[in-house]
Formats: sequence, C-alpha cells, structure tokens
Amino acid sequence: MTDKSIHIFGKSPTSIIHYLAGLPILIFIIIIAILALFRSDAIWNPHFLIPALNITFLSFIMFFVSVLAARSYLIERSVTLLLLGCGTLTLSLGAFLGGFSLLGNDINSTISIYNTAACLSGSFHLASVIFSLRRHSVKPQSGWPYLLFSYFAVFLAIGILALLIKDQLWPVYFIQGSGGTLFGSIVIYITITIFAISSILLMANKAKKEANFKYWYGLGLGLIAVGLFGVSIQMSLGDSLNWVGRISQYLGTVYILIAVLSSIWQTGVWMLPWEKALQESEERYKLLFDTMLQGVIFQDSDGYIASMNPAAEKIIGYKFNQIQCRTLKDLIGKTIHENGQPFSVEEYPSIVALKTGQEVRNIVMGVYPVTKNDHIWLNIHAVPEFRRGEKSPYQVYMTFEDITERKQIDEKLRHARDNLEKQVKERTLELEKVVYELKRSNEELQSFAYITSHDLQEPLRTIASYAQLIKRRYEGQLDQDADEFIDFMVNGASRMKNMIQGLLNYSRVGTQGHEFKEFKSEDALNYAINNLKSAIGENNAEITYDKLPKIFADKNQITSVFQNLIGNALKFQKDGLKPKIHISSKKEDNEYVFSVRDNGIGIEKQYTHHIFEVFKRLHAIDEYEGAGIGLAIVKRIIDRHGGRVWVESEFGKGSTFCFTILIAKPII
Repeated sequence: MTDKSIHIFGKSPTSIIHYLAGLPILIFIIIIAILALFRSDAIWNPHFLIPALNITFLSFIMFFVSVLAARSYLIERSVTLLLLGCGTLTLSLGAFLGGFSLLGNDINSTISIYNTAACLSGSFHLASVIFSLRRHSVKPQSGWPYLLFSYFAVFLAIGILALLIKDQLWPVYFIQGSGGTLFGSIVIYITITIFAISSILLMANKAKKEANFKYWYGLGLGLIAVGLFGVSIQMSLGDSLNWVGRISQYLGTVYILIAVLSSIWQTGVWMLPWEKALQESEERYKLLFDTMLQGVIFQDSDGYIASMNPAAEKIIGYKFNQIQCRTLKDLIGKTIHENGQPFSVEEYPSIVALKTGQEVRNIVMGVYPVTKNDHIWLNIHAVPEFRRGEKSPYQVYMTFEDITERKQIDEKLRHARDNLEKQVKERTLELEKVVYELKRSNEELQSFAYITSHDLQEPLRTIASYAQLIKRRYEGQLDQDADEFIDFMVNGASRMKNMIQGLLNYSRVGTQGHEFKEFKSEDALNYAINNLKSAIGENNAEITYDKLPKIFADKNQITSVFQNLIGNALKFQKDGLKPKIHISSKKEDNEYVFSVRDNGIGIEKQYTHHIFEVFKRLHAIDEYEGAGIGLAIVKRIIDRHGGRVWVESEFGKGSTFCFTILIAKPII
C-alpha cells in the first residue's frame, strides 16, 4: 500500500470513503442545476430525460464496472469476477437499448428489454456472490478465451433479445392503455428477489479486508431492487413513485461505482479486492522468500539463475547481482557425492528436475564454492514448475539447507561408533578368553573333585578299615594312650570320608542335576520328611506345613534342599524343648518365597552370611556331627534355579531359612 493510499489531505482512506457516500446527492444537485438552466419542455419530457439518466447512470457506470471486472478477471482468473463482469455488462446493455427504445416511444420494448436484462444481470450477480462465499475456490479458468466468449455471449444475447422484442416475438410486458402484463410482473418480481438476495448475502458476509467493497456493492444492489419494486408499482412515466424508483436505481449504480472506487483508492492502484488479495499474497510470499532460513534459487528452463533469496546468498557466499544469468556450475564449482565421487552437471537436482519434469528430493551434495576455503554439505530439493497446458517446465526452484555441521557430527558419531565396535570386539575377545579360562578352571575343579571323591576314597577306605581292625584286635591290650590314638584315627577317617562324600555331592549339583519339570513342591517336601523319618521320630519333632505351590524345578534337588534345612533344624535343637518345624510359602512378584522356621538354638547375626560357605562350621566337631557342607549344597542348588537363599535368625530363639524359586521357567 502506498503512502498516498494511507493519508491524503490528512484523512485516512476509510474516512474519505465515507465522504464519497454523499457523492450521489451532489451529482443529482449538479444535474438538476444544469437541467434547471434549460426550460425546454423537450428536455424535461420523461421520454427524453429518463433515457438520458439511464444511459448516464445505469449504462455508462455499469459498463465501466464491467471493464474493471474484466481486467481483474484477467489477473485473478476467478469465476466470481467473470460472473460479476457479465452481470454488470448485461445491465449496462439493457439500460442502453431500453433507453433508446423509449426515445421512440416504444414503452413495451423499453420495459421488456430492461427488465429481462435486469433479470439476467441479477442472476449473474447472485451466482457471483454464491461463488465468492464458497469455502473452496473454483478452479481458475484461462483468461482471454473465456472472457471474450462470455462478454460476446452477453452482447449477442441482449442484441437478439432486443430484436425479438422489436419484432414482437417475445412475450409482451406492457400494453399501452392497460398497463403491465402478468408475464412482465413475474419477471420483474423475480428480478427484485434475486437482487435483494444478492444484496443481503454481500452485506451479511463482508470480510474485514473487503468490508467497504461488499458493503457499498451490496447497498447498490439493494437500491436497484428497491427501485425496480417502485417502478413495478407505478409504471407511468413522470409519476412521483415511478421517479423515486428510477432515482433509487441510479443511486444503486453510483454506490456500486463507489464500491469499486473505494477498493481502488484503498490499494493505491487500479485494483479490485481480489487483485488486492493477490498483491497481499505476493507481498507475503516475498516476505517469506526473504526471511526463510533455507536457501532458494530459481532457474529458467536453460538452467540460468533467475533469482535467489538472502539465505542462499549467505550459504553460497555470492550476492545475486554477482551470479545473475549464470549457471550453477559457474556458481558452486566442484561438487561431490557423499561417497566422494564427483557430481556431473547432468546429475544436479535442478537439471534432473528440468529434464524429467519430476520433483527431486533429499539429494545430499558436497559443494566447494569459490568464495569458501572448504566444502559445505547441502541437502537439496528441486521442484519443476509448469505453465497451464504446457508439458515442459518453464523454470525450476531449488530449496536447500546447509547440513555441514550435521554431517560433521554424524562423522564424529560414526568414528565413535566404529571405535566403540572395535572396543566391544576387543572386550568380547577378552571375555571369551575369561569364559574359556573359567570353563577350563571349572573342568579342572570338577576333575579334582572327582579325583578327590573317587581316587582318594580307596586309600581312605583302607586306612579306615585297618584302623577299625586294629581297634577290634588290640583294644585293651595296649596302654590307654594307644587306645585313644586308635579312636582318633578311626574318627578322623570317618570324618574324612563324610567330607569327601559331601564334596562329591557339592560338585554334582551342577553336573548331575536332572531336567526341570513342573511338580507339586509338597511332594518334594514329603519325600524329604520320609527320608528323615527316623531322625524326626528320635527327636519327637513336630513338622507342619502350609499348602505349597506347583513349581518348575529339579525335583530331586528341591527334595535335597528341604532335607538339608529340616535336618539342620533337627540337629541344632535346644535341650529340653520339643523341636517344632514349619514350612510355608508366599508369592512375591515373579517368584515363590519358601521358608523353613524352627525353634532351635538360632544363629548369631555376624555369622548369618558365612554359614552357606563350604565346610564352614560354627561349632566344635564334637558338639554337632556333620561335614559342614549341607547349607553350601543348598545355596548351590538354589543358585542353579536362579533364586536366592538367606537366613533370618535370633540367637537362642530359632531360625528361619528362606529360598526363592522363579515362577517363570528359568534358563538353564
């Protein structure tokens, strides 16, 4: 918008437009003043005055508006504008031909031509208003052919209409001496209704940016409708009501002219609101083009640079006036692919888009601009553009962004990933070596355990047998010390045998375990109780248990766990107190927690973490029998099942041994 359009004589465009509202009154005063200077009856005769006013207001003004609508249509290519031009042109021609018919005193021709043209004009206007209120714009039509065809069709239709009416081949609208006919009344009232609806729609749906135009144009159509109504009531020329109706129509055309002129005045150029919208759209596009962060370059069909935005100048390092009408090859010099291979000119995204007519997206190109010391990386999109009806693009535009920093970060990440993969491989090899060494060590330990439990048992059995033989044969025949020494030897051999057997059992937990299966844990408990039946009876122990769940485990080893824990409870009982042992279970998260509670001697807190170690004893050998490996076996079994084992105890008040079994099937 120009400065002139914003302020003129200290007034804003809006306030000046309000002053224009008084223009019709001023025009009528001037016309009346001019006519008052002439006293000729011929001039004041309605047969002369009415045609003169019709041509001045209805014909000339509406024709002028139709020219402006045609010009605007050629820019906007909108069906709305085309219909508006046809409507104003139709009313202009009808008023012109009707006025000349009245000069010949042919009132029927005047009324028939003008009213029929007004009906067609109202129809065009209503269609134009309806199209302008649609949510989705109609597809633009091509310019000159449609415009020439439409306007020529209007001229032809009005001309044929005038000939038909002159030759009395059209229904009669007015009969001299009788007045208007029924057909004429129907046409004029239809016309009044159409103009009234168009007026209401325009004034009720005026947008903010087109408020003045739609308001004045809608008011003009409304005054034409009122004027037609007044003339339809009183058709006698020179009658006061007839004059009021005609003056209302003249005022309507003036307000229509004001609507057009107000739009032209507001924009500062010869432009209707639709052209203004186009100009505003172009201004918004230019603002976006100049401020967007992506670079944009337009090239013509020969590949020469037609324009570029500031972002492109900053990225490439050239000003537009330095490279205008040059090619990208001149601008960016050497180019490479991501793999380092050079780009040929034929591979440039814009050249490919021009040749194929297809959009090219996400092409990464390394560019060595002459203005920069190092290469930059661009991510490029190229889009061809076509003129209507043409198959070859007339230009192409490229959008691109500088991704050099991103590529550098990606390169660092790639190096870091490669180094990480290398380190992972190295650590994996080290772990494989450690695993191999552990496996070998475990095999050696198993071999050692086998040797210990098998190869050493034979000489130990021999020692124990001969020690017992000496004791039976020579007991009492030697001195007291000799008998005591023999007892030590026999007991030591027996303990050694038990320790070796325990070590053998410990080593077999992982190697000779059975397949995991689902079973009732109560069954394993009952097997353990049955195995300890003799010890339970000797100690008069009370064994109770709650309902136990089904589990997925090694049944023999779970039996061994119960047997070891119950056996310990029987062994470490308090003197004079009946042993009571209770077994229970509960579900927690993804595991079952089993507990074996007794009322025995208990364990001091500082020893609770050591009792599951191999051969770890808390009491003297002569106090409680056993090899000290039972709880270690329990721990190893529970470890194999992926569970945990611990003890909760208070010295002198008993202990509760707990272990867990996974509800889900463990991976073994």
